[in-house]
Amino acid sequence: CGFGRPIPGTFQTCTRDNRTNFNNGGGQSTNRGFPVPAQSGGGIVRSGPGLQYRRITSLGEFENIRVIRNTGVMEGGYPWFEIRFRGGQRGYQLGGLICSTVRPFAGTFDTCANYRRSLQGNNAGNNNAGNNNGGGQNARGFPVRAQTGGGVVRAGPGTNFRRITSLGQFENIRVMRNTGVMFNGYPWFQIRFRGGQRGHMWGGIICSTNRPFSGTFDTCANFRRSLQGNNNGGKAPAVNVVRYRCGGGRSMVVEFRNTGRGSATYSLSGGPRINLPALRTGSGMRYGDGFRELSGKGNRLTLRESGRRIARCRS
Repeated sequence: CGFGRPIPGTFQTCTRDNRTNFNNGGGQSTNRGFPVPAQSGGGIVRSGPGLQYRRITSLGEFENIRVIRNTGVMEGGYPWFEIRFRGGQRGYQLGGLICSTVRPFAGTFDTCANYRRSLQGNNAGNNNAGNNNGGGQNARGFPVRAQTGGGVVRAGPGTNFRRITSLGQFENIRVMRNTGVMFNGYPWFQIRFRGGQRGHMWGGIICSTNRPFSGTFDTCANFRRSLQGNNNGGKAPAVNVVRYRCGGGRSMVVEFRNTGRGSATYSLSGGPRINLPALRTGSGMRYGDGFRELSGKGNRLTLRESGRRIARCRS
């Protein structure tokens, strides 16, 4: 933060009284259309505009908030907003977790009316008319029978949304629509599971059973073969699964593969499975895709994103 005056590209001025008058690299002015009444789709409120900031609390689904300003800090295709909640408390929430109640405004997930309808499945009958959720695919070709590779179901299309449950490997689901919200190369889908319950799941842990459709990991047949190692000449799969304990009470499961160039597929605390190719290293192990990196030696492992440490773990 800048002393006395704002510095372009920094979070804010250090003087607390000036926090709504600074320029943090593209933030929208607070006196242009803001504040706006809105609701939260549920999820975490943080002390600053980014996942690296301290968690303040979690809001309930459709809890009332007041959006003060757009910070201009982008993540996953949505900006972070400064908000007021629960009697004047202040914090920051990602636009993908916010819906508009009175009038639509840029950077939020959708209107709350459309979001409620999407949760009730009414968009399947109107091809998502008027849906402004950042490029969501319409209902043509949906619903589709599918299965999950195992993983977390959430209340909305993103890892910031509340966890509903976890599904087992190759558990049957019904994919209702593509939300258009992208994460690590795959979109989030709205799904039905276990007798009609609704939620959202990442396409990277969904496989197609009847016919392939865009945005999923693969066909379930190919996924089963890859787990059984049949794509390696019928030999036993060269996979080593290691479980790690990480700081903050978290856990990580990593599947190390020594076929081809080598790769590692990790899941942090039941989140999406992320695959990283092996990178050259003088000693120890190192996997990365230019944004995320796993590196370590012996029984120690560190996860970084954009050079910032996310988790430090030990097996």
